[in-house]
Amino acid sequence: MASSRSLTSNALWLGADRVLRLGLSFVVQVLVVRHLGPAGNGMLQGGLALAALAAALVELGLDGMLRRELVRTPEHAGALLGTATTLRLLAFFPAALAYCWAALHQPEATPALMAWLAVTIALPLALTPEPWLLANGRVPANVIAQGAGFLAGAGARLAFVLAGAGVMAFGAAAALETMVIAAALGLAFFSTAGAARRWSWDPGCARRLLGGGTPLLLTTVAILVYRRMDVVLLGNLLDQRAAGLYAAAVRLSEIGYLAPMILLNAWFPRLTDLHATDPAAYRVALADFFRRVTWSAAAFALALTIGAPWIVRLLFGPAFAGAATPLAIHAWTAVFIAHGVARSQWLLLENKLFAGLGLACIGAATNLALNFVLVPWLGVAGAALAAVLGLAFNMGIVPALLPETRAGWALGWKATFSRAAGARDGSHGN
Repeated sequence: MASSRSLTSNALWLGADRVLRLGLSFVVQVLVVRHLGPAGNGMLQGGLALAALAAALVELGLDGMLRRELVRTPEHAGALLGTATTLRLLAFFPAALAYCWAALHQPEATPALMAWLAVTIALPLALTPEPWLLANGRVPANVIAQGAGFLAGAGARLAFVLAGAGVMAFGAAAALETMVIAAALGLAFFSTAGAARRWSWDPGCARRLLGGGTPLLLTTVAILVYRRMDVVLLGNLLDQRAAGLYAAAVRLSEIGYLAPMILLNAWFPRLTDLHATDPAAYRVALADFFRRVTWSAAAFALALTIGAPWIVRLLFGPAFAGAATPLAIHAWTAVFIAHGVARSQWLLLENKLFAGLGLACIGAATNLALNFVLVPWLGVAGAALAAVLGLAFNMGIVPALLPETRAGWALGWKATFSRAAGARDGSHGN
């Protein structure tokens, strides 16, 4: 079981990495958005959204499965990583073709921009060693390797802003970041992995990974639909300027998503161990995780809602004044996303992946329907409202109606409002 000291050390490394990245990324993103203006930002973010959807198809939903299996069966690391890499490589080509088809139908998007963004579709291949590094306590190596790619991308973006470059150059910066991450993470893994470097193909392992990964893949795609496709829809239903305003608001709002992911990366090995060895302690730890991430996100959302008009004007300038209202609304998605991060771990560890898939599909369908209704009526603010209402429905109502997810729903919301919830709640398994 992971010790408290190692958990603290890992959390500090991950926290320092996220804070440093957040600070630099925040400055760079503000400069890029101001430089491109609403229309250019909308074009870039729409392309990135499509690339993220294609990258999810390459990822195949294997990340969570790899983390779990590498913790449970570290002796099979070579077969797990080699098989996962092969599967993702096979998935890359159809995903790239699907991306190219969608890119051709993007309004105002240039072929050069979309071609550079296509490189980012390979990011899941580059990230295959990450679960091993995290599962084996190599958090510093993972942080340094991915930080190198981030710094390369940030440096390129700053150079392009100073040079007055067009939107295509920022697609090239995203491609550069992906390539540096691939090189640095590969070096970090192969220099420390020992026997795990001997990758191999294992058909039985492939069946297990795909069996568990398929619902996670479909869940990820569904989540991306309701977290990214609203930018694409705005570009098509309204125009790229509207998409750019909304994308700027979402960028600020999504800062609130970082804390849950930091805590998740640090806590996942502990939750996995406790789930197998001490069910009562597992419930208490998971309840504590629910409570921490949900309330930290609520504090963030309140601050952003109050300060939205001043924040937008200060950071992006008068041209982006129309992003203040969607920012104030969209900030509250952080609460439901944080709660969803915790819920996803319960679903994974309790082997309720198909229930998670059903929830994600309901969420995606709800969000798309709300966008088609609210965007023509309320414009950019309608997209933000659709995001909040869709997540609230998906996190607060639907799980309570389904027998498979009712126990996790009760654990999560009781934990949010009561410190003793984890100890009282008997939800484990079915």
